[in-house]
Amino acid sequence: MALIGNFREFNIVNLIQLNCIEKKTARLTFNYMGKMGVIYFEGGEITHAQFGDYTGPDAVYKALRITEGEFKVEDGVKTNIRTNDIKWSELILEGMRLLDETQANQGEVYRSLVSSLMGIDKVIAALVVKKENAVPEGFSDFEEVQLYSNILSLFSIFMNRASKSTHLSFFKKATITFDDKILLIVDKGSHIIGVFLVANVSLSIIEPRILSEINNFMSE
Repeated sequence: MALIGNFREFNIVNLIQLNCIEKKTARLTFNYMGKMGVIYFEGGEITHAQFGDYTGPDAVYKALRITEGEFKVEDGVKTNIRTNDIKWSELILEGMRLLDETQANQGEVYRSLVSSLMGIDKVIAALVVKKENAVPEGFSDFEEVQLYSNILSLFSIFMNRASKSTHLSFFKKATITFDDKILLIVDKGSHIIGVFLVANVSLSIIEPRILSEINNFMSE
């Protein structure tokens, strides 16, 4: 019987540890923002992994960054492909070290992104929010930052659930028009960017520049 769940409820590190400590032979498949991944276990060791264009240890390191998405574990499933010979515990330790380094560097990236967005004409304010807990990790000076952070997080969760229930692709961006401003929301995987614009702005002109700046600083 397969174990099916979501990484919001079951941490991927714990899931890998469980299969390895119990010396299982199994296949873990997962889907994150439309990208498919797979990790094979045999006798409690990771024999093969693939996530997007990455294979072997690099695929495991990338997978450790996942904080949401669906997964399935099927016992007894093997593969003849072998892309990893590193002990599972060493993989986890190295992956977590790389993750810590990445997160330490990202704080400066978020602040630089917000600063760059604020340099665009007609932009009132901007913020970068960690999706899973609505924590603002980079923002310009404006009131009610936490309120806007919660709105962005809830909106993204709602849109992705709606996309899933209607079998549409994942939500990527949207605009909301208020009486006195326009809000452009961009979903970049684990984070959401909110950019507030003056009400009379021409989105066809300014939106491509905003998206270009975001893509320069952040990858999926």
